[in-house]
Amino acid sequence: ALRARLGLGKPRVTPAPAAAPAAPPAAAEEEGAPEPSKVYISGMDADGNMLQSLRRDAGTTLEKEDIRASIRRRGKKKANQAFTQDKSLEQLVEEEKGNKDGFDDAYVRNIVRLGNKFTGNDLGGNSRSGFDEEDQIDMRLYESENDRLTLQARQDRDRRRALNAHVQRLRLEHNCEFCMDARAPAAKGKGREAQLPAFERRNTRRRTVCVSPHAMLVMAPADRRIHPQMCYIVSREHISATGHMDEDGAAAIAEIKAGLRQLWAAAEEPMGAIFFEAATHQRSARAHARITCVPVPTEAEQDAHLYFTQELSSISDDFKANRKVHQLSSGRGARGAIPAHFSHFWVEWGAFSEGLGIVIDDEERFPRSFGEDVVGGMVGHLGFRGARADAAAEAKEVADFRKAWRKVVGDLPGEEV
Repeated sequence: ALRARLGLGKPRVTPAPAAAPAAPPAAAEEEGAPEPSKVYISGMDADGNMLQSLRRDAGTTLEKEDIRASIRRRGKKKANQAFTQDKSLEQLVEEEKGNKDGFDDAYVRNIVRLGNKFTGNDLGGNSRSGFDEEDQIDMRLYESENDRLTLQARQDRDRRRALNAHVQRLRLEHNCEFCMDARAPAAKGKGREAQLPAFERRNTRRRTVCVSPHAMLVMAPADRRIHPQMCYIVSREHISATGHMDEDGAAAIAEIKAGLRQLWAAAEEPMGAIFFEAATHQRSARAHARITCVPVPTEAEQDAHLYFTQELSSISDDFKANRKVHQLSSGRGARGAIPAHFSHFWVEWGAFSEGLGIVIDDEERFPRSFGEDVVGGMVGHLGFRGARADAAAEAKEVADFRKAWRKVVGDLPGEEV
């Protein structure tokens, strides 16, 4: 246009670039592969606490710090003045439950962050009397990380936390021998055997008797059995203690225990049943809740109270456990007697579901095979490490167990795998 206006001829026209050839259709579309399914991630952190910024009513308000181009574009020079305003009492309580750090932790963190700039004048600084009621307290040293982040920055951070917690849980389920529904992605560079979930690698599937929506009945490995029909009642969900299960899960466990009592009482030599659970190391989230079920002679079952009372009293002194031994009689394990999030051990026996429970303080020193050792001493079966059974032998044992259950009890409390 400028060349034409100055009389220098027609404007120079730049030829348009040739159109790029159309990209070939994706291989997935040619082969007709299904679209990847969506995965919904809960707004929880690794400890199971709700991330408050991901609530639906949290909003998505943008602030001026969100559009800065500097490194501190998500940080504020001044703390949020209305961070705790316009919130209900329920929301404040939920935030306090999910808050790992208190005022003291925030105070120490801010001192470390300031370094040499910390003067110690957080109580005024110009006061003659020092700690005076009229002095102005510098609340900046008690501000947490959330107080200096915008809402958008907190949401981005909490999304990363929720995603990391989801991936961590998938890995835990992938490496857990009792997680039947593990969906963790296979690691690259490893063999096919290592890529399979632990439920398959450790042959838990072929030892599974039945599966219900809330619980599973699994035969114990041959090298860990005190009795040939020793088995586990395992929660379907990856939780650290059966006390965390809801009422439906507790009912499913009670149904399986009643069937085992009926099955073992109808044997040629009638036998009793002992059930116990050691719910320890719950913070690591690696342990999968399971109840060990062992058939014992009726005479040994009658002496179970004496044996376990003596052993539980001795570990109270040896392993610094809580000295109080709780009496259980509800048939629901430690539910209602010991908080589920406490490390604890409980045992149950008899037709009237008598039992004992104890809170464990020093779970690192508490022997993981405590229940097996006590029951093994009752029946004279010490050192129960035996030879591992092959696939054919374990499949036959599971088939015989199902056949005996159907003959004595009736239908299985779940579906076969």
